[in-house]
Amino acid sequence: MPFLVKDLIEGRGEPITVPRDYPVKLALGLMIEHDFDQLPVVAEDKKHLGMVTNGSILRSLNFFDVKLDSLRVSDALTKARAFREDDDLFDLLNDLRERFAVTIIDGAHAVVGVVTSYDTTEFFRQQSENLMMVEDIELALRQYIRTAVGAGEDEENEALSDAVTKIRPSGKAYKNRYKDAVRHLLNLRGENDHLDNQHVDQTFSQHLSDNEPARKFSELTLAEYIDLFLHKDRWHLYEPIFALEQRAVRNLLDEVREVRNRITHFGGDLSARQRFILRFCSQWLDDHQGAMEKALLTGEEEAPDEDTSVAEGSEVQVEREEDVAPIEESSAREGKYAPLAAWLQALPGKQDKVELTFQEIEAKIGGDLPPSARAHRSWWANVADSRSQSRQWLGAGWRTSRINVTEEKVVFSRITDQKRKYIEFFGALMNELRRATHLPVRQPRPDGRSWHHVARLPDEKPHTSFLAFAFARDKRFRVELYIDMGDAEKNKTIFDSLHRNKDEIEAALGEELSWERLDELRASRIALYTNASIADEDVALKRLRDWAVPTMIKFRAVLSEHLPANV
Repeated sequence: MPFLVKDLIEGRGEPITVPRDYPVKLALGLMIEHDFDQLPVVAEDKKHLGMVTNGSILRSLNFFDVKLDSLRVSDALTKARAFREDDDLFDLLNDLRERFAVTIIDGAHAVVGVVTSYDTTEFFRQQSENLMMVEDIELALRQYIRTAVGAGEDEENEALSDAVTKIRPSGKAYKNRYKDAVRHLLNLRGENDHLDNQHVDQTFSQHLSDNEPARKFSELTLAEYIDLFLHKDRWHLYEPIFALEQRAVRNLLDEVREVRNRITHFGGDLSARQRFILRFCSQWLDDHQGAMEKALLTGEEEAPDEDTSVAEGSEVQVEREEDVAPIEESSAREGKYAPLAAWLQALPGKQDKVELTFQEIEAKIGGDLPPSARAHRSWWANVADSRSQSRQWLGAGWRTSRINVTEEKVVFSRITDQKRKYIEFFGALMNELRRATHLPVRQPRPDGRSWHHVARLPDEKPHTSFLAFAFARDKRFRVELYIDMGDAEKNKTIFDSLHRNKDEIEAALGEELSWERLDELRASRIALYTNASIADEDVALKRLRDWAVPTMIKFRAVLSEHLPANV
């Protein structure tokens, strides 16, 4: 059993109980004094009889139509199932769906505790927090290691690979153990223990040699992160900051590892000491992070302090419209953190990282971060499967690469693999479009942005609307007319003029368009969407290009006919 009922009542004192002939008024007084909603009712031998609750008292008063002084506990007694301390906790949860509390008894049926819905909620909240603190510690170790080896913002690089290689057991060590094992086997069989080294090498290479590629840094175990963290190649960098012997830090981290194993192997609830160790270690690592980065990141290029994207709502004419990101409007349907993802996605392709304070992030999302974001670095982990916040920034092509919970700062870095794929995709797409039309197609810029401006519309006028391809959030791709002349009023006038011809335009295209006036933004957009992601397989991306080329040609031709004459 992963969890037992006794895990919920361990360490509590003896429960308050009342006998069946006890006055209800006095029982109610005890409940008020201790802020209880119920009390176990026991017989003379302390055995469980049931419960008296706020609800049962009210029902008795109503049904008997008497004053409180007239009632005994037996008059308001309600039956309640009792559980043993060694019962499975999940069996108890089924009963708590129907009633607020259950009684816990020992082998003699004497009452030893009460468990309420609040108790189970708090218990599982504590289990969740334990896991988060373990993750906090692992993420902190990973960040310390990355900083010490000079890994920069790359998720995986040569420096990390070299460090991982140094903690792997050598092939020679494995072969010597294999040779000793074979010799021992021969001795047990009473055979000659002379070994033919050639045969040893041959069989070892065929059956036991580790030909698997080294695991990535992100795939290591906590024990391996501890070994990397305390490795002699790096310890001299940490020692002046921690002012502790390596052995002392090893003691702490090994105990954390044991606690982590207890959690993941369902070893029951943690002791108060074990929980405190997790909290202490997480806080200790966080407290030294600032000094660590100050000592080891000196001279590193700082992230820009200001927003380098085009400011929405400004009246300044755009000097280089190819640098203007086709910004997406975020809706409540997309989630609380969609505005942050949209802002990240709109950053210039040349910008590979940006540092934000928690307060700046709150301004961008228009609300408060949850308390766990300020308490646990694991809240910022790049886990798209189970966390809505990271799903947003990962979907925009960014990841968190450095978190400082103490100073309330986070660095977002562009995902380099996605950046390479964007460059390859748009390069191929523009070549195919150029071969298919005389349209003056722009050459893709090698900065790995998620969009590409194809051409102006009309062709001959600068600082006007432009045709674009763009990967959007929620695994979508669009062909679009992005209307941004640097003036919100002009943009909306052009959009409204086109929208008045909506039926005629869509009939000519044979498609329903997405008409996005974007009232909260300066620009407007008319787009045609399809389901696609840059993370798709190459075959799917080829199909996407096959769709995008003819769609853009037809899209441009139809919209050109309906642009206002004064554009």
